[in-house]
Amino acid sequence: MEIFETPLPGLGTKVTFKGQSGEFSVISKFDGSKEIYFVHNENIVVLPLQEEEARILAMLLLETYYQKKEGKNEINLGKSILKWIPVYNDIDMPLRDYMNNALFLIREGKIERNMEIKPKKGDIIVAGE
Repeated sequence: MEIFETPLPGLGTKVTFKGQSGEFSVISKFDGSKEIYFVHNENIVVLPLQEEEARILAMLLLETYYQKKEGKNEINLGKSILKWIPVYNDIDMPLRDYMNNALFLIREGKIERNMEIKPKKGDIIVAGE
């Protein structure tokens, strides 16, 4: 598999490779953020990530630097802990006010990053420490 690296003046670096699933490109920006581009059958999916999100995703993909604590809904990522908290009852306040360390909410299998959303029974809140 060939991997191509291309400098992007003023922006960062792009690394591209073609796999069996399609073509992957990762743009690493000077500010630490990343963008992942995946092209498959002329469809393009773009995943923008902040620096910490990119590190967590990389660790999860490499299956390294984290340990699931037995009996707890959390992952130790070295400098931080990622927790997922099930919501058992509807909450009548925005996620931002309910839990100040919340990163996002998972509702019906979809990530909701809107911190003004009110958690509902069945949601999962993902929070960091």
